[in-house]
Amino acid sequence: MLDMLDEAPAWAGAVVALIGLVLAAFGAWSWRLCQQLRGARLVPVAGPHAGQGPRAVALQGRSESPPEGDLAAPLTGRACHWFSFRVEALRKQAGQDQERWVEIERGTSLRPILLRDATGLASIDPAGATMTGTETESWTSDGPPPAAGMGEALATIASVAIQGRLETRRYTEEVIPAGAPLFVLGSLTPAPAGPSAVRAPESGYFAISTLSPEATARRHLLAAAGQGAGAAVLVGAGVFMTMRRRAAGP
Repeated sequence: MLDMLDEAPAWAGAVVALIGLVLAAFGAWSWRLCQQLRGARLVPVAGPHAGQGPRAVALQGRSESPPEGDLAAPLTGRACHWFSFRVEALRKQAGQDQERWVEIERGTSLRPILLRDATGLASIDPAGATMTGTETESWTSDGPPPAAGMGEALATIASVAIQGRLETRRYTEEVIPAGAPLFVLGSLTPAPAGPSAVRAPESGYFAISTLSPEATARRHLLAAAGQGAGAAVLVGAGVFMTMRRRAAGP
């Protein structure tokens, strides 16, 4: 193992340490979000703040179907109020013998999510939100996903025609199912008529979760702990590699 470190390029230690510092920044972000979630005070959608301007709030309720109906998740066709998906293909890159997963498509719904509590209705713009507690499905298949349209079917046929075989693909889909419990930390603009608007605040964090406030905070606390531990290992390894390289000389 030490021989391998000695053979590494001179800049390798700095790169490893830099990756550790980036991971530490993510850990600090997760920690601050955890603390903000723990300190958040739940308010009703329609309360004393009605008539005021935008303000940072924490809301809790349940997602409600809009008049135009639920969304259909693009891979499974499941009824939902928000989705995100990613499609990867197992392919050989130019000049390489081994196959690697290559992302070929991704997408996220931008339609507002409706949250109803005992006092009223809020319309949440999900753009820029950190999502927690979404229901995730991931699978690998040589064929199109269950809800594939004509375009996906044609792509499958083209894969067979070009490669002489079906292309292996990995599908990942996240959803907020219809009627899910919701906890939201964001900026609320009350409306005298119709749903109040919730969006990303100008400063601070924007979070949407199907978990309770306590469970959401725990998720981010665990993420911060894992990211902090990983950062410490990487920074330490990078410093060790750099010092050993210097001691070994040119």
